[in-house]
Amino acid sequence: MSLSAAKPFHSQSYGYNLEIPDDWIQIPQEALQQAHDATFKGESSALVIYDSGFQHGSGETWFTSPYVIIQPMPYAKLGIKRQVNEDEFPKCVRLITGQDMKKQLDKNVTQHVRQLMSNIVKDKGQLDAANRRYFWTFNMDLAGAGSVRGLCVGHFGRESIVQVLFYTDAANWDSYEDVRLSMMDSFRFDPEKAYSVKVAAANPTPKAFLVRLVERSLIVGAVSGGLAALIAVVTAAVRRKSQRA
Repeated sequence: MSLSAAKPFHSQSYGYNLEIPDDWIQIPQEALQQAHDATFKGESSALVIYDSGFQHGSGETWFTSPYVIIQPMPYAKLGIKRQVNEDEFPKCVRLITGQDMKKQLDKNVTQHVRQLMSNIVKDKGQLDAANRRYFWTFNMDLAGAGSVRGLCVGHFGRESIVQVLFYTDAANWDSYEDVRLSMMDSFRFDPEKAYSVKVAAANPTPKAFLVRLVERSLIVGAVSGGLAALIAVVTAAVRRKSQRA
């Protein structure tokens, strides 16, 4: 996919823009909510938000690979009452990408969903400071779906982190590289939602950066939300025809 063969998507609620391949379609909000409700328990149920999702138009069910889910994490919902500043990015990325995936998912997803998952492997993650984003990849075996792979790219904005989550079966990972990278690189915040150097100067990072409650909320939202979206493919596949009926 080249950007010239893409169509724009804008989220009014969270103020971001993304270029979607012209042969992809939007996943209905009802299907996203069904996947969410079937997956999360406890605190994570409130912390994880799935704002929008997209997949190739040829799929017979929702969440047919490949698909993308966009997960906003408003700072206010994480217990942070200000913009997260650039000097805080490295610690945020370490908190998010340095976790024991199995432990986090055991805590935050339902037992039924957890039993579908095995052989979880992730990389260490990387901060792209120049573009105010981070990225990490992970693999997982899912009962009924085989080996799947995901890429998470998280963007630091003025009011939230927005994670763009791309998933496909592992066997076709390489064949979707151009689509994946084009979509990820197309992400932009609206000007009023984008990171502000001026706001950072007016609200410098406090010495006591990220109290334990905030750290836990950030980890639960980012890690559980990012990995558990893979489960949608086996827990919330809704036939498109029934959605349109």
